[in-house]
Amino acid sequence: MKKIILVVIAVIIIVAGYLSFKSNTSAPVFAPEVQVPSQTASTETAVAKTYTISIADFAFDPKILTINKGDTIVWTNNDSVPHQIIGDNLNGQIMNKGHTFSQTFDTVGPVNYHCSIHPMMIGMITVR
Repeated sequence: MKKIILVVIAVIIIVAGYLSFKSNTSAPVFAPEVQVPSQTASTETAVAKTYTISIADFAFDPKILTINKGDTIVWTNNDSVPHQIIGDNLNGQIMNKGHTFSQTFDTVGPVNYHCSIHPMMIGMITVR
Protein backbone atom coordinates (compact mmCIF):
# COMPACT_ATOMS: atom_id res chain seq x y z
CA MET A 1 0.00 0.00 0.00
CA LYS A 2 2.87 2.39 0.83
CA LYS A 3 4.37 1.81 -2.64
CA ILE A 4 1.11 2.76 -4.36
CA ILE A 5 0.83 5.98 -2.31
CA LEU A 6 4.45 6.90 -3.12
CA VAL A 7 3.86 6.30 -6.84
CA VAL A 8 0.67 8.42 -6.80
CA ILE A 9 2.49 11.25 -4.98
CA ALA A 10 5.39 11.07 -7.47
CA VAL A 11 2.99 11.25 -10.44
CA ILE A 12 1.18 14.24 -8.89
CA ILE A 13 4.49 16.06 -8.33
CA ILE A 14 5.64 15.40 -11.92
CA VAL A 15 2.30 16.50 -13.44
CA ALA A 16 2.15 19.62 -11.21
CA GLY A 17 5.72 20.54 -12.19
CA TYR A 18 4.96 20.08 -15.88
CA LEU A 19 1.78 22.16 -15.73
CA SER A 20 3.58 24.89 -13.78
CA PHE A 21 6.38 25.00 -16.36
CA LYS A 22 3.95 24.96 -19.30
CA SER A 23 1.84 27.83 -17.91
CA ASN A 24 4.95 29.99 -17.30
CA THR A 25 6.32 29.51 -20.80
CA SER A 26 4.66 31.35 -23.67
CA ALA A 27 7.00 30.17 -26.42
CA PRO A 28 10.45 28.66 -26.50
CA VAL A 29 13.09 31.36 -26.81
CA PHE A 30 15.27 29.22 -29.07
CA ALA A 31 12.61 28.42 -31.67
CA PRO A 32 12.89 30.52 -34.85
CA GLU A 33 9.77 31.58 -36.68
CA VAL A 34 8.99 28.98 -39.30
CA GLN A 35 6.95 29.54 -42.44
CA VAL A 36 4.59 26.60 -42.89
CA PRO A 37 3.67 25.92 -46.51
CA SER A 38 0.00 26.16 -47.30
CA GLN A 39 -1.94 22.95 -47.72
CA THR A 40 -3.09 23.83 -51.24
CA ALA A 41 -2.23 21.50 -54.06
CA SER A 42 1.16 22.05 -55.62
CA THR A 43 1.29 23.14 -59.24
CA GLU A 44 4.71 21.52 -59.64
CA THR A 45 4.77 18.24 -61.51
CA ALA A 46 7.69 15.91 -62.04
CA VAL A 47 8.93 15.82 -65.59
CA ALA A 48 9.06 12.30 -66.96
CA LYS A 49 12.46 11.19 -68.21
CA THR A 50 13.55 8.75 -70.88
CA TYR A 51 16.39 6.33 -70.17
CA THR A 52 18.25 4.15 -72.63
CA ILE A 53 19.50 0.61 -72.14
CA SER A 54 21.95 -0.73 -74.68
CA ILE A 55 21.92 -4.38 -75.67
CA ALA A 56 25.44 -5.37 -76.65
CA ASP A 57 27.64 -8.44 -76.25
CA PHE A 58 24.63 -10.41 -74.96
CA ALA A 59 24.14 -8.06 -71.99
CA PHE A 60 22.02 -5.10 -70.90
CA ASP A 61 23.83 -1.86 -70.09
CA PRO A 62 22.96 -0.79 -67.50
CA LYS A 63 21.80 -4.12 -66.09
CA ILE A 64 20.10 -2.49 -63.06
CA LEU A 65 18.31 0.86 -63.26
CA THR A 66 16.18 2.92 -60.86
CA ILE A 67 13.61 5.26 -62.37
CA ASN A 68 10.56 7.24 -61.28
CA LYS A 69 6.95 6.37 -61.99
CA GLY A 70 6.03 7.77 -65.40
CA ASP A 71 9.54 7.46 -66.85
CA THR A 72 10.24 5.60 -70.09
CA ILE A 73 13.01 3.19 -70.99
CA VAL A 74 14.17 2.57 -74.56
CA TRP A 75 16.16 -0.61 -75.20
CA THR A 76 18.34 -0.55 -78.33
CA ASN A 77 19.72 -3.73 -79.85
CA ASN A 78 23.35 -3.09 -80.75
CA ASP A 79 24.14 -6.80 -81.22
CA SER A 80 24.26 -8.53 -84.58
CA VAL A 81 21.73 -11.12 -83.34
CA PRO A 82 18.04 -10.60 -82.47
CA HIS A 83 16.80 -10.07 -78.89
CA GLN A 84 13.36 -9.84 -77.27
CA ILE A 85 12.61 -8.11 -73.94
CA ILE A 86 10.07 -9.95 -71.79
CA GLY A 87 9.33 -9.94 -68.09
CA ASP A 88 7.07 -8.39 -65.45
CA ASN A 89 4.46 -6.61 -67.64
CA LEU A 90 6.96 -6.40 -70.51
CA ASN A 91 6.38 -8.09 -73.84
CA GLY A 92 8.58 -6.58 -76.54
CA GLN A 93 8.81 -7.60 -80.15
CA ILE A 94 11.87 -9.36 -81.49
CA MET A 95 14.45 -6.67 -82.26
CA ASN A 96 17.10 -7.04 -84.92
CA LYS A 97 20.27 -4.93 -84.85
CA GLY A 98 19.45 -1.22 -84.59
CA HIS A 99 15.81 -1.75 -83.54
CA THR A 100 14.34 -0.45 -80.31
CA PHE A 101 11.65 -1.31 -77.78
CA SER A 102 10.26 1.26 -75.35
CA GLN A 103 8.09 1.02 -72.25
CA THR A 104 6.66 3.67 -69.92
CA PHE A 105 6.42 2.54 -66.30
CA ASP A 106 3.33 3.61 -64.36
CA THR A 107 3.47 1.09 -61.50
CA VAL A 108 5.86 1.42 -58.56
CA GLY A 109 7.97 -1.62 -57.69
CA PRO A 110 10.62 -3.93 -59.07
CA VAL A 111 10.51 -5.10 -62.69
CA ASN A 112 12.58 -8.14 -63.63
CA TYR A 113 13.15 -8.85 -67.30
CA HIS A 114 15.25 -10.96 -69.64
CA CYS A 115 15.77 -11.78 -73.29
CA SER A 116 13.41 -14.55 -74.37
CA ILE A 117 15.92 -15.77 -76.93
CA HIS A 118 18.92 -15.66 -74.57
CA PRO A 119 17.54 -16.30 -71.04
CA MET A 120 20.94 -15.73 -69.41
CA MET A 121 20.54 -12.04 -70.29
CA ILE A 122 18.74 -10.55 -67.29
CA GLY A 123 18.03 -7.05 -66.04
CA MET A 124 16.12 -5.28 -63.29
CA ILE A 125 14.35 -1.94 -63.03
CA THR A 126 13.16 -0.38 -59.80
CA VAL A 127 10.30 2.06 -60.28
CA ARG A 128 9.83 4.48 -57.37
